[in-house]
Amino acid sequence: MYFQRDSEYNFDGTKLKLAHRWCEKTAFLAMQAGLDVCVSNTFVQRWQMQPYIDKAASTGHRLKIICMSQQYGSIHQVPQATLEKLKKEWQAIEGEEIR
Repeated sequence: MYFQRDSEYNFDGTKLKLAHRWCEKTAFLAMQAGLDVCVSNTFVQRWQMQPYIDKAASTGHRLKIICMSQQYGSIHQVPQATLEKLKKEWQAIEGEEIR
């Protein structure tokens, strides 16, 4: 959503850290307001998801983690070598639902 402007998606890898911070802040504000939240993101390692896990616990939200395990293409033109590196770094999360 961070890269969506006027119905157009324009990914900019140089702004990825800003996008992640925006995602966390937006999700956390929604949780604090008592809203249900769905975060669709690429979390390769546990530490990347931990802030969401912690915030869900602190706001009384029930957490459901769904791992999409099929072969999906990259909409960001990520090189195959990078995708393979990320696959090797993958860490499963206890209780996740695999699809």
